[in-house]
Amino acid sequence: MNSVNEAMYAGVPMLVVPQGADQPMIARRVAGLGAGLSLRTQDVAKGSVRALARRLLHEPAFRAAATTLKAAQHDAGGYRRAADELERYLHTAGSVRRPVPADPSQRG
Repeated sequence: MNSVNEAMYAGVPMLVVPQGADQPMIARRVAGLGAGLSLRTQDVAKGSVRALARRLLHEPAFRAAATTLKAAQHDAGGYRRAADELERYLHTAGSVRRPVPADPSQRG
């Protein structure tokens, strides 16, 4: 996810090769949004990678989709807005549990 986030932040189309965990879902989303292509591990070969990379470089739709994601990510506000939204939620919803001490030895 980190590599995809960095590519989105830079507006770069992606060729993703998911390995496991959440990567197949992320790869489907990248391809579904038109910001890149996905390739199965067993299909990775010099020729297939070259062909897909050429598509990413020469088909303007990939760059356009990546640029759209870049703008959306920049407009979202990053970690500062996320922290602000979480604090606003906690303030509005009220605390339902007491805070968990940072020091594990103090936890009950």
